[in-house]
Amino acid sequence: MEFDNKFIEVGPYLELRTQPTYMLSFEPKYVYHTVTSALTSDFVEWSTTDSGEAVRIPIFAYKTAKEPLSGLFHFGLQLGFSAMQEAASMFPTDKCKVILVTGVECHDLSEEGEDAYRVYMGISVAREK
Repeated sequence: MEFDNKFIEVGPYLELRTQPTYMLSFEPKYVYHTVTSALTSDFVEWSTTDSGEAVRIPIFAYKTAKEPLSGLFHFGLQLGFSAMQEAASMFPTDKCKVILVTGVECHDLSEEGEDAYRVYMGISVAREK
């Protein structure tokens, strides 16, 4: 399994009050399975892209505990493993590339009265055709 890390500035999207979206160049040798709902929801939704010029990867906001700071890393791993578990229930994942799109910004929610951070992530799994 291969990992491809991408980053996106979510600030401009948040200012416009629109969902951040990462546009990934489509590679014809893959079918892309993209998470289209928050991985923390009860039912995770996926979309499939098997043609076109780009793959649309929606970016979702997640809240995570503020302390310890290493908890952000832990939370990222949880999201990644959740996505792979979901993907493995749909198709073989041995020849897959996982695209993790992380928001550059990490918002401290203490000004809003919460002892938490808000982080941003989107995930797509590219499976060889």
